[in-house]
Amino acid sequence: RGIKGYRKIIAKEYFKFMPSNYEIFTPDENLSLSAFMICIANGKQWGNGAIISPKSSVSDGVVEICIVTKVPALILPFTLRKLFSNNIETSKYVNRIKCKNAVIIQKNTLAHLDGESVEIGTRLDIKVHPSSLHVLVNK
Repeated sequence: RGIKGYRKIIAKEYFKFMPSNYEIFTPDENLSLSAFMICIANGKQWGNGAIISPKSSVSDGVVEICIVTKVPALILPFTLRKLFSNNIETSKYVNRIKCKNAVIIQKNTLAHLDGESVEIGTRLDIKVHPSSLHVLVNK
């Protein structure tokens, strides 16, 4: 847990982790690509202040698919600084697609959902349901 824990994991696992092949289908484009990681974001940040999708909003009715290619090890510290300083959009290693729905096809069957590894199969269907979460507040 915490920044020190993440640093330790990154130092240990980064060089072992290999990019995977993906197909991404949205209403506007179809892509076939290799990526180190794909993040579906409807909010701006992950935990510990890492801001992966600075322009995302939980109330705009779209998600941002953040496609991250593997960053060369020598550039990784600078890219991580961008991630934690709300400046990741200036990285050439991160591209984005905004959409209301998409399908992502992968060869792997594992994904991380909120930091937990889960089996999702090889096809991930994404659909935004705007204004579908209702919160009750006791005043």
